[in-house]
Amino acid sequence: MVLLTFLLTAAGASLAHDYFARTVWPNVLWGAIPLAATMLVLRARARTHWPFRDFSESYFGWGWAVMLGYLLLFVLVSGVEPGDPKPLPYIVILNPIELVQIAILLVGVGWIRTLGETQLAGVAKPAMIGLAAIAFAWLNLTAARAVHFYAEAPYPLDRILETDAWQTTTSILWAMTSLVLMGIGARRTLRPIWIVGAALLALVIVKLFTIDLSNLEMVARIISFITVGILMLIIGYFAPIPPNRTQDAQT
Repeated sequence: MVLLTFLLTAAGASLAHDYFARTVWPNVLWGAIPLAATMLVLRARARTHWPFRDFSESYFGWGWAVMLGYLLLFVLVSGVEPGDPKPLPYIVILNPIELVQIAILLVGVGWIRTLGETQLAGVAKPAMIGLAAIAFAWLNLTAARAVHFYAEAPYPLDRILETDAWQTTTSILWAMTSLVLMGIGARRTLRPIWIVGAALLALVIVKLFTIDLSNLEMVARIISFITVGILMLIIGYFAPIPPNRTQDAQT
């Protein structure tokens, strides 16, 4: 199954390269075809006939973990490239490479939720933490691509990281991510998630005073400070620290 998938992927990517060289389409196929194959396998989970019945652990346990590992590596590797969707216009999120990447992350979440039915039940929690870290990395790589297309910042990636547009974007993006995490933590009384969001917000504040304040131009600096300040006010009002469940149980 894995060998057949990659043979089809290599053939499709090679054909796309002949017609769409120097665009994102060959890279899209390196993710889209294995993703389609893994989704078909997951849909077969309910089948009771051979080979899914006799080799369920191979298909839905370690075997699927290998494919997911490849797909998550694809998310990171493809994220450092411009991803020009010609002949289509680039629209952040609504472009081929990022839609495939989002689908991979969502399928990864769905698979991890099924691990309780396999021998991999013990790795579900660390797997979800690892997937969350990759999702955060993907978010930043997507922001870098947006800065490249909208602010005309040139690749490679290290040159984008030096621009004011990138620094301002990441300050706002990290603060918004912190707002989401702390909001989820407060709403669902999940203190660890709230703490992760608070740590990210603290990192944003450190970045503002150590990098943005000294390196950015005046306009970019004002945008960063005002936007992050507004988000902090929203966090303080809508996402207070949730109570400790252990303390609640004792009381």
